[in-house]
Amino acid sequence: MIALDNGFQEVVGMVADADEASRRLAGALGYDISYAGDLAAPLSAAWGADQGAKGREVLIVHRDMARGAIRLFSFGGEHRALMRDGAQPWDAGGIFDINMRPG
Repeated sequence: MIALDNGFQEVVGMVADADEASRRLAGALGYDISYAGDLAAPLSAAWGADQGAKGREVLIVHRDMARGAIRLFSFGGEHRALMRDGAQPWDAGGIFDINMRPG
């Protein structure tokens, strides 16, 4: 089966704090943290992170499923200013919407 028929292998998201977001998502979804570590500098640069910014990466997976993993990235450094009062994630093109169903 192709991914369109059988769900996604892995979804990638950028969040403010990968460790905290993954802890909350794993608890809510019954997932386990499979990997957590610092992001290699070249990968941080590829994502457009500020020079010298430390990146984190966390992968969470469901122990009973071969698909549906979630990989979260976050970058340290200075917080960027809001674009406007009441700013929303989609102002800068971001959105958080993952549709999941039990197997």
